[in-house]
Amino acid sequence: MPFALILDDVSLAHVPGTVILDDAKSTSQVVHQLKHGTGRNRHVVLVPQPSEDVNDPLNWSTGKKLAAYLVTLFGTCLYAGCTSPLLNAGLLVIAGEFKVGIMDVALLAGEQMLVVGVTSPFVLALARKYGKRPIYLFSSIMAVIGTVVCQTANEFPTLRAGRVVQGFSVTAYESIVFASVGDLFFVHERGLYLAATNFMFAGISSLVSVISGPIVDNLGWRYQFHIFLAAVVLQTILQFFFVPETTYRRDVRYNIGTVVEENLEELAVVQAHNMEDKGSIEHTEAVPATKKRTFRQGLALYRGKYSDENLLQLWIATFAVNLNLAVFLIAILQAFFASLLVAVAISIAQLFGLPPYSLTTAQIGYMYLGPFIGAIIGLVFFGLVQDPLAKYLSRKNNGVYEPEYRLLLSVLSLSTSAGLFAFGYLTGSMGTTYACSAVYGIVIFGVIGCLATTSSYIMDAFHDMSAEIFIVGNCFKNFVFYGMSHSINTWLAQKGPQKVFFTLGGIALGMMVIVPIMYVFGKKYRSFWARHNLLNKWHIRTHEY
Repeated sequence: MPFALILDDVSLAHVPGTVILDDAKSTSQVVHQLKHGTGRNRHVVLVPQPSEDVNDPLNWSTGKKLAAYLVTLFGTCLYAGCTSPLLNAGLLVIAGEFKVGIMDVALLAGEQMLVVGVTSPFVLALARKYGKRPIYLFSSIMAVIGTVVCQTANEFPTLRAGRVVQGFSVTAYESIVFASVGDLFFVHERGLYLAATNFMFAGISSLVSVISGPIVDNLGWRYQFHIFLAAVVLQTILQFFFVPETTYRRDVRYNIGTVVEENLEELAVVQAHNMEDKGSIEHTEAVPATKKRTFRQGLALYRGKYSDENLLQLWIATFAVNLNLAVFLIAILQAFFASLLVAVAISIAQLFGLPPYSLTTAQIGYMYLGPFIGAIIGLVFFGLVQDPLAKYLSRKNNGVYEPEYRLLLSVLSLSTSAGLFAFGYLTGSMGTTYACSAVYGIVIFGVIGCLATTSSYIMDAFHDMSAEIFIVGNCFKNFVFYGMSHSINTWLAQKGPQKVFFTLGGIALGMMVIVPIMYVFGKKYRSFWARHNLLNKWHIRTHEY
């Protein structure tokens, strides 16, 4: 019987994505010679293996890694998490001031997301070619410009223009950030960081409305942008000074787990010659093959090209990854679950700001407290359980790690459907606002779980094209966002909340079928893709080594 119900594969000696993560039960002397983790992770093989270059981001100190990640995460919080829902609590106020309909104001977020969806493939192509640092900084600057326009808007078209400009700040911090996690951290570390990144997208959006509601009530909706401007200026400055380029062209030998033919013996010999200690570990510096860059050198915006492919080929690669069925299905699953954030969020003002609830703007904002708490619980649970569970299962499987382990916790995403059913029932039968907020939190807990587990799976199973995969998911998601923002309010008015949220809950339940299929047959499909990789056959490259 296959371990943990994951069907094994006999077609390849090594299936990309499958790695020896725990050498405690490994009998291979070669594995013992590879670089390992520290402390309680001293038995964990580092995947990928850091190179001998001191400038390799995997060789950075813990402090430097965390600084780069946390500053970029701050950007994800602001641009991917806060920008879109910034006006949710004040929809009725803004509609009244500019004498436009609620749908017109709701579409401001939809149009913003449309910009994100359209620009995503171009952003990735540029990041692959010239690195992530200039793209991040450009995105931050666009956020500053867009926010200035919004806070000075005296006419609705001006506000719309500002929101569109803000849209150019989102893509990098919503999608490329996942690739940055892969640049900085090893497989056994990524679960927590990916969960935190997804929380900034899915959880912070709820907190925004909790805070913005009272601000709109007491100071006016423009004051939100005054506060937001201070935050984005600070983030832009921090991004410039504390986030060097994380893209790195590493010798293919170090990327264990991503290629069909591995030569661990050769890698072990190379590392034995370059490491002073056989037990050299994740935060012990390798003997530098090149001179360490100074802080000032790290501020450079351009360090040359990171890909030999032309921009058109890189742009095509973004869409070509959909030829991989697993990638396509996970992207669709993530897009739908993420779109539920918008579906519920932009309906709150309509459901609770009008009779029979007739809540004030501040009270509408407090409705988002439930989902924020749900997101916090999701972050803590999935962030703290994912990596230990993966390491535990690897030990039980003779030290062998399978990316499908990440999907086990996805079963908890069924709570999203349960929450949607309950939300539809309560809002359709005049349930208390406390109960409505609580079940909204259950919805968000499930969304966090889906995004966190599937993101970790994709990062580990198809790491060589993870950047393209997250961009594809981003495109799908934002186009669905746009559709939701364009139709959800009218749908609610015509059919009522029970019909709407029962339908969404049913779709979410049906789409969860993807997860067990991917879990059981995932390894076999990874083997099939490695043997029949259409991208390789058509000479479309999704990575550079």
